[in-house]
Amino acid sequence: GAEVVHGPATGEIELPLRTGELAGELIDQRGDFVEGALVVVTPAGRRGRPWQPALSSAFGRFVVRDLPPGTYDLVLDAGEAHFAERVEVLSGMTSEVDVPPLLLRRDP
Repeated sequence: GAEVVHGPATGEIELPLRTGELAGELIDQRGDFVEGALVVVTPAGRRGRPWQPALSSAFGRFVVRDLPPGTYDLVLDAGEAHFAERVEVLSGMTSEVDVPPLLLRRDP
């Protein structure tokens, strides 16, 4: 079989592309956390393929990771509530998206 030899470093400098992430917190008009909202991120202006969708947690929190730096269209859907915003992803940073309270029909 082939033998893998680990030699000395070649002196090449690798510059990995630093990705960023988008995060936010979802609440409804009563201030309750919104769980299970669908979060879809697509490169802005391009009808490209959306990133892997995310769902908000039991605490209304969502995070979309490993996004190359750039501008994206973020779309949130929670029941009949809908929110869309163009957002900027910066290298090596978490960009917090300020989402206003979602208007949801809740059982009394």
